[in-house]
Amino acid sequence: MLYAAEGERAAERLSLFHHIYHFIMNTEELIIKLIQQDMKHQQLVEYICKAGFETELHHLDIAHIVARLMGLQDIPDRWMEVYINCLGNTVHYPVTNDSGVFRGIAQECYMLLKGYVS
Repeated sequence: MLYAAEGERAAERLSLFHHIYHFIMNTEELIIKLIQQDMKHQQLVEYICKAGFETELHHLDIAHIVARLMGLQDIPDRWMEVYINCLGNTVHYPVTNDSGVFRGIAQECYMLLKGYVS
């Protein structure tokens, strides 16, 4: 009977680990998708700016959402610099309606940003 109870507790711990793992992976995927969308938006804002239109007030503030999802209450200046530099890389990509072209650099950006989260 003792072994059965231990087996049940082990199964419960494994199930809990499984749920935590999926939550973390889903959060990571959400963060990468948000960065991708912010990159797409930034690319479009840059394109509109080059066409001569005012774009100063067209920020989505996704960086703050990403920071919160990564557990940051206060955003370090260096973290924000890295985020903004990542967004700046979008000018090297052709304008398209597919934000999937930014998947790789969004993942790289996420990995860089993780380095500033303790």
